[in-house]
Amino acid sequence: NARTRQWEASQPFTREWTLRGVIPTQLGNLTALETLDLGGSELTGVVPTHLGKLERLRTLDLSNNKLTGELPTVLDDLESLGRVRLAGNAFTGCAPAELWRVTSHDLVTLGLPNCKPPLTYGAPSWTGIVDAPGEHAFFTNSGPALTYEGLRNDVVQVVIHKQDAGGVSRDAIYDDVEVGDDFEWREASDCWVRYLVERVMPDPTDMPLKVLAVKRYGYAYTGCSGQVSLTGSRTLTWIPPNIQNISAPIRYGPYQLYPHGWEGSREEIAVVETSGSTATSSGENQWPSQDLSEVQKHPLWGEPQLPNDWDLASVSGKEEWWVESWYSDEKGYLGAFIMITKPWWRPLEQNFVRTSNGRGHEARIIGGNPVILWYNSSRASEDIGPTSASLFDETSGIQYFVNIIGKSLRRNLEEVLEIARELASDKP
Repeated sequence: NARTRQWEASQPFTREWTLRGVIPTQLGNLTALETLDLGGSELTGVVPTHLGKLERLRTLDLSNNKLTGELPTVLDDLESLGRVRLAGNAFTGCAPAELWRVTSHDLVTLGLPNCKPPLTYGAPSWTGIVDAPGEHAFFTNSGPALTYEGLRNDVVQVVIHKQDAGGVSRDAIYDDVEVGDDFEWREASDCWVRYLVERVMPDPTDMPLKVLAVKRYGYAYTGCSGQVSLTGSRTLTWIPPNIQNISAPIRYGPYQLYPHGWEGSREEIAVVETSGSTATSSGENQWPSQDLSEVQKHPLWGEPQLPNDWDLASVSGKEEWWVESWYSDEKGYLGAFIMITKPWWRPLEQNFVRTSNGRGHEARIIGGNPVILWYNSSRASEDIGPTSASLFDETSGIQYFVNIIGKSLRRNLEEVLEIARELASDKP
């Protein structure tokens, strides 16, 4: 009857669609698209290369379909991606290297290797001469690096033969190297260094060499010290995987990470104070305030991108050195804690532990900056919020820590990290 039809018309209307067939290549024309969720359908065929045109894409979900073939390397070019879901398909080949950098991904479940495999090389050259396959040399400002300490702390340039120790040409890898890429030099599980490329030099015309200006951002140090060994093999891995588990202490940017229960040696830290830092422990110049106009005068202040109905609950800090703020959610409960600090005394220290509630940790490099992530799940691949991110901006020397507390806002990892990135981008 009419009354029944009127009631039915007032109810929310929902229809679920099951998609079949191949992914339309026309999707590549939707250049403003930010979310593409095709998960849980019956799609077949391969992932079209046209998806590489979606320059604004933040979320890509192709999970639980019947897709086959190799993942197109053009997905590497989607710098805006923050979340990728590909599990539940039958992909072959390898996973594009840059996808391993995406904040939230499930690549491990695919069982596919990184498209840039570890390359085998010999021992680094003591003379600095590189003229045969499998040779490479690291240089400090005073000449070739001859000690492991030099490899970890003083290297500014590396020269690598484009043919590995087996004489295989790796032009396809080295010709794609650009500023912002990173690689890992590894001798053993507790002896490795990771470098970030700061400049790509012109290739020599007479030899197949790659010459790069680099800086170190991470290393493991308990397995090697003193003069560099001239025997044995090494591996060079471009776009190395994120670090989710460690068995020995490592340095990662300003952080020192230790396995839970570690009782062995630790790296000595030299206490370095900057001018004016002697008053930092006295309590002076601390100012609690809820006046936003006053808070915004702090040199480290940044406005986080939180929901509009969230309010600044309290703030405290020390002039020039740090500011921390608490935010209440739409229900009035504490929802987020944010701390911005410029360390003045020494490199930061962090314990790398798995707590009793199964919380996981991860270390990665994002945008040239070392980042430590905390997950509520013990497995970093499960981005169950709320969670936390600590980002250290190498350029400004400022650390950003974001912790989402409130249950009313279950943020994905990439969203939490985006808060820290946006805060960092506000600083000169």
